Amino acid sequence: MGGNPKIFLARSWGKDFASRIKREQFRVHSVFRCVCNLQSDPNKPLLSLVTEKEAMGPNSLLVDFDRFDNHIQIGIPVAFAASKLDCGSVMVNCSHTQDWRFHRTNYDFDVAELNKLLNWVENIIPGFISTKSQSTQRLIEGLINKDLSLLMNSLNEFIGRGDGLTPAGDDFVAGVLAAYVRGSREMSENHAFIESMQFLIKEKWPLTNAISQTMLWYASRGEGAGYITEMIDAIYSGSKSVLNLAHRLWQIGASSGRYLLAGIFWGCQIVLVGRK
Repeated sequence: MGGNPKIFLARSWGKDFASRIKREQFRVHSVFRCVCNLQSDPNKPLLSLVTEKEAMGPNSLLVDFDRFDNHIQIGIPVAFAASKLDCGSVMVNCSHTQDWRFHRTNYDFDVAELNKLLNWVENIIPGFISTKSQSTQRLIEGLINKDLSLLMNSLNEFIGRGDGLTPAGDDFVAGVLAAYVRGSREMSENHAFIESMQFLIKEKWPLTNAISQTMLWYASRGEGAGYITEMIDAIYSGSKSVLNLAHRLWQIGASSGRYLLAGIFWGCQIVLVGRK
């Protein structure tokens, strides 16, 4: 790819992207239509260039771009200097980039919207959420009882398992953990368990790929792409947008969205039942 690079504008970046891009050396890890992933140390989460606001998270840079896969090559080094991100044939101008802040609503922890979500999914695929496998039951019990041994065994049954670029088991676990942590992190008695769970997730990284590793790392901190965190916040805050957000999430990827949604349901269920 010769010639002058195409120049695009960045609109906003998450705190992790902003800090790490300035002090680490990255290469392009993977390229898709709406996402370009960058990797430095394989033991750290990926950073991501994204074209859609709903995909924004702490590790993302929102770029005014049509698609990445026609322009950026896997493996090329990425350089950041003078507020310019050099990706070979693409240059991203970050000089006017704003800090990304995700607006979190107040939670009232009402179960009404969660029940509506269950009914909506049941009408599409009966039993997809309501039918619990033994592995799902063990994962739920591990979180309810704060049993790290049970949690570790259940994670072995999910992580890296199933179809998809991010295996279905990873998507499900990410949904459960993101909802569980996001809904319970203000409870001081959960802090030590959540921290131990984060170390446990990191130990399981070798079971799956770098994209899933990044998703699980953020999920264990109650974070992730906007289409995950907005869904969770809508349920906990009793928002009337739950079904619209569920419809959007359901369509993410070939199957990732629906497994994320199933996991979010059970993560929220654990928190809501525990607050009764």
